[in-house]
Amino acid sequence: MSMHTKRALEAAVAAHLADECDDAYLTGYVIQIVGIEPLAEHENSEVYLTAFMDSLPYHAGVGLSQMLGRYFDASFVYGPQEEDHDL
Repeated sequence: MSMHTKRALEAAVAAHLADECDDAYLTGYVIQIVGIEPLAEHENSEVYLTAFMDSLPYHAGVGLSQMLGRYFDASFVYGPQEEDHDL
């Protein structure tokens, strides 16, 4: 990612955080990105990228990544599922 793009991304994320939480300032982010390369060898090949703040400590990056995974975990999204006690 170019430095110009990275600065613009960080400014946008910081502005969003400030909009959502008064007086909060950005200390880190992890973003998963998906896109499609229409001219790739395989028709409509998906591309996955990860962007994170350069100053983000390793442990904070791992924690944010786990939180993101839990956000999309079916049990988190749909709530606890009833267990089958007949097994």
